Amino acid sequence: MELTIGLIIGTSIILAILCGILSIYYYHHTKKLNGTIWALIGIALLCLAGFFVWVIWFGL
Repeated sequence: MELTIGLIIGTSIILAILCGILSIYYYHHTKKLNGTIWALIGIALLCLAGFFVWVIWFGL
């Protein structure tokens, strides 16, 4: 179970970094809406990773 949660955390963080890169790329190329959408997806992925870190930290 901890391996699965660890994989979810790792994958979420990697995808959040990629979303951050995409949001910066699109934001600088006059596609502000696409950049904002990628930024929101990245924030959602960081929240998902944070939730699972919280689950492991408090042992729920």
